[in-house]
Amino acid sequence: MRKCSLRLREKLSDDRYTLAELEYGETKLIYLEDKLQKTESLGIPTEKIDLREFWEKHVKDRNYCLPCELLLLLDPKVVSAENCSAELGLTLELLERIRKFLKEEEKKMKVVDCKGLACPVPVLKTKEALEEIESGTIEVIVDNKASRENVKRFAERAGCRVTVEERDGEYHIIITKGEEIVGEAKSEEKGKEEKKEVVVLVASTHVGENEELGKILMKGFFNTFLNADPMPSKIILINTAVRFACKGEDEEILGTLKELSKRGVEIICCGTCLDYFNLLDDLEVGVASNAYDVVQALVNADFVIRL
Repeated sequence: MRKCSLRLREKLSDDRYTLAELEYGETKLIYLEDKLQKTESLGIPTEKIDLREFWEKHVKDRNYCLPCELLLLLDPKVVSAENCSAELGLTLELLERIRKFLKEEEKKMKVVDCKGLACPVPVLKTKEALEEIESGTIEVIVDNKASRENVKRFAERAGCRVTVEERDGEYHIIITKGEEIVGEAKSEEKGKEEKKEVVVLVASTHVGENEELGKILMKGFFNTFLNADPMPSKIILINTAVRFACKGEDEEILGTLKELSKRGVEIICCGTCLDYFNLLDDLEVGVASNAYDVVQALVNADFVIRL
């Protein structure tokens, strides 16, 4: 095979495997390193391969043998182990070139360290880092689940490929930005342009000054949203209102929120508020979000209803 330029399409890695998809000229290559068995494999797929599908199986079942499944779909290939190697159509020279290329790419990858930073700073730093590149990969490091989910969701909404690796209590979020992926995301957004957005902001467990009456009114409003035309596109819960999305507070409103979610209403809960009330693990509906997402939802809405 003649020498061609290399391009990294996607890379997934943890303490056991490194799995990558590359373009070698017009040829697609799959690289797999088994760090435990100290083996490397490189091959041309015989059919379309979704790396994430294989990776998810590995993540869900740590006993899953990734090489056993993947190598059957590569031909020709080259395999290198600690004490032996086999050239089955591809060369060890090419494998060595790929290995060096991946190490160089890793060095070039921008790392955004967001450990210890409060919401919404990790999202804002991720946004800034992605805006600095036309295409490529960045790594964002956070140290809590709320930031992990916020950064992951932001990147996916921006049309990026996202992989999360947990290492020693930290979350390494690998974000790959590319024209093709971003284009698809923009296309989806274009289809939503004509739809009027009604956003409901709820900041308390009751409406008005009288708490007892206010709780009755709140239930009435939530139930009415089920029959509203148009229905709200988003319901944002902040401060004590995040309790509505958690088990043990108000089962009737929780049930209504679940039904609204099934019908396509996005339930956004303030992650800082959930953490403050120690409710992150009790969230039953919606997502634990951040100040950036909340502000973006409010400023981009056509109408905002405050309860």
